[in-house]
Amino acid sequence: MPPKLDTPIKPTTKASSTRVASTSISNEDLMTAFKSFKSEMLASSKASSSLQASQYDDLKCGLTSLCTQLTEIKAENTLLRNEINTLKAKVSSLESSRHTVQPQSSVIGQVLQETFDRNRCHHNLIAYGVPESASTDIP
Repeated sequence: MPPKLDTPIKPTTKASSTRVASTSISNEDLMTAFKSFKSEMLASSKASSSLQASQYDDLKCGLTSLCTQLTEIKAENTLLRNEINTLKAKVSSLESSRHTVQPQSSVIGQVLQETFDRNRCHHNLIAYGVPESASTDIP
């Protein structure tokens, strides 16, 4: 894009004995055009730099957030794997002990005896304040 000139370029003519008159741009006009171009480029560069810095900061924050989330996910994954391994060990232990644990016949006998005793005593009465019989004969 050609530079925008704030001041118009004025041609000047010089007379010389060996040359034909020509138009030329003065040094002052060139310097003004260069200064204008320079200030426009600096303003554009500053705006672009500011935008890029803002975008860089946004990307940096996003990347930091993603790294934090990744670290948390890794920790949770490790925790879950450990819990799975613990549960697998418990299941294996239960499966292997399932075949060895069987009630002994004496335990079954005791349970049956307790059940019969409870059924027999189910209709018993308890009387308070009645004196006991001194007789040794049981009716």
